[in-house]
Amino acid sequence: MRHPDFPAISIPPQLFAYGFTTHHAYRHDACVRLTRGALSLWVDHEDPDQRDGEGARFTVHPHDDEFQCADIWHEFEDLASLLAHLESLG
Repeated sequence: MRHPDFPAISIPPQLFAYGFTTHHAYRHDACVRLTRGALSLWVDHEDPDQRDGEGARFTVHPHDDEFQCADIWHEFEDLASLLAHLESLG
């Protein structure tokens, strides 16, 4: 899936099965932010050369009421590792 504000970024459809939504995706963000409750999941470009920073493709962290990072974050380069982490969260 492609978000209209981030046409170069492919969002794996499996993430929506985990309850994530693009409802809180903002144009000023460097990559797509998906949210589920108090959890943010950032999805960046598949191509590392096109990413905003030097981080991994997927970053997960809890957020506060203003969507700011509220605790440690976890980074994953591949979808399988991300999905295993999401499974562990319940």
